[in-house]
Amino acid sequence: MNKNIILIIFGLAIIAYGVYALTSNKQEEANISLNSNQDNTYQEQIGENNNQINQIDNTEPSMVADGSYLVNQEESDVYWQASKVLAGHTGDVTIKSGEFRIENGELVSGNVTIDMTSITSDEGIDSLVTHLKSDDFFNVNTYPEANLEITNITKLDSSTSYEATGNMTIKGITQEITIPLNLEEVGSKVVVNSNFSIDRTRWEINFRSGKFFQDLGDNMIKDEINFQVRLVGVLNS
Repeated sequence: MNKNIILIIFGLAIIAYGVYALTSNKQEEANISLNSNQDNTYQEQIGENNNQINQIDNTEPSMVADGSYLVNQEESDVYWQASKVLAGHTGDVTIKSGEFRIENGELVSGNVTIDMTSITSDEGIDSLVTHLKSDDFFNVNTYPEANLEITNITKLDSSTSYEATGNMTIKGITQEITIPLNLEEVGSKVVVNSNFSIDRTRWEINFRSGKFFQDLGDNMIKDEINFQVRLVGVLNS
């Protein structure tokens, strides 16, 4: 083969390889640029999502309005439950007055007075109600009111739960108790709920208590009295 032809073919091959290499480099640069743009877009999207999350996390929850709340007697309830060995009784009492205070959206104090002459029985047993009002139990003729005055409140992990310490006065006797409280906002009103039990003998309500009388059998009355309390407060403007 003519030597010149061989040189020409070799030269064309070199040129073709150069064009191929140049084209490949440009395609690779284009791919890198595309991937870089996609990465930037992805990072920007992550940044936007994080900003949205931060905006959500930083949103302050609505706080209960500060001030003094008067307990609405008609909407509030105090239920009681007491038991013998084989049976139990339930009923309610009426709230005479009450007030609690909110500061910085948190419950800080409170008190409630109960009308002990209003004791009722769900069974409608008149003799039971008469006995509860007698000297054997609450002696309402001499002590027509019971009272709970909160002296200290500790907020728990939940934003609505508290542990309260206070002085409960029954039959003129004052004893310290610790009870759970839960605070909730219902429209323009604030509701304080509690479910707790007391040992009645601490207030000298000893009738048929196993601590003081023997051989009572099925006539023994348990010392625990359970209360379920719901106080509906209206801001005192």
